[in-house]
Amino acid sequence: MCETICTLSAAQFITDCQWYRTEGTSRASFETRWGKGADNAGARMPYSEDGVLKMDVFNAWPKQNEIMIGTASESFGVNKRFWFTVEADGETLVDDSTGAWVLGAKQIEADLTGKKELVLISRTENPGNNTLFWGNARLVLGDGSEVFIADLPAAYENVLQPAKGEDYYGGPIRIEGELMADSAPAQPQDKTKAGVICVDLSGLDAVGFKAVAGGDFPMGDESQRRKTMAVRSRGNEARYLSVIEPYETESVIKSVTAESAGELVIELTDGRVQEITITELDSETGEAKVSVRELRNGKILRAEQTF
Repeated sequence: MCETICTLSAAQFITDCQWYRTEGTSRASFETRWGKGADNAGARMPYSEDGVLKMDVFNAWPKQNEIMIGTASESFGVNKRFWFTVEADGETLVDDSTGAWVLGAKQIEADLTGKKELVLISRTENPGNNTLFWGNARLVLGDGSEVFIADLPAAYENVLQPAKGEDYYGGPIRIEGELMADSAPAQPQDKTKAGVICVDLSGLDAVGFKAVAGGDFPMGDESQRRKTMAVRSRGNEARYLSVIEPYETESVIKSVTAESAGELVIELTDGRVQEITITELDSETGEAKVSVRELRNGKILRAEQTF
């Protein structure tokens, strides 16, 4: 398997990945804003001029690809320790912890057969942004159905309570990139004390409890969060031909096609055609040769080559 994701740096923290299968040339369009109305606080991109930078990425070879669009990790101070305890009728069923940030969630399951009260206890030590949730916390009933804690008249003590289905900043709740709209809040309001949720199980015939203990990322409005792209091909080896076009207003590329792994044709909106040929990639010296021709109506306007 060959792919363009680098396993170093922050690649392993890319979440909310959407995969697509493509045939022929694909075109992905991105837009980054700076200045008034822009939200790139966690992107660490200083010294940028105000305005909009557009970027189109054409993937022309191989002809068949798997392409991923995912949310890049950004610096928003979400990393924290999360201690969580699940109790029922005074008995401790789960007592664990995790490092909750972009990743770091833990699955929780507990047997509630015959129990009358469920108590969820959460603690943290980091005074950073509010992110902690009992992800999609729910009761499993005797008939196999499930009911979410967020839909029950639970008692909350020292727990921040955002609007139902939203994180603490008005955005969707995502834990490790998974949307969890039916989560119960776990962020202590006073971080020096535990947050407690008490659920009366009387008459519910609850036999189990399930949740994901973790932190929400990204926070709030996600519409301007940075995205990243990966292109993957399966096999013993792979060659990729891509064209990246940055621009501010209008794209000048009409189409991009690849005749082979070493032949690229770019048609511009003004009628010009650019032909790029790459050879000698497999030579013993490793010195690739590149030739470029630009034509209009079949007439060569310019040509250059490297040796």
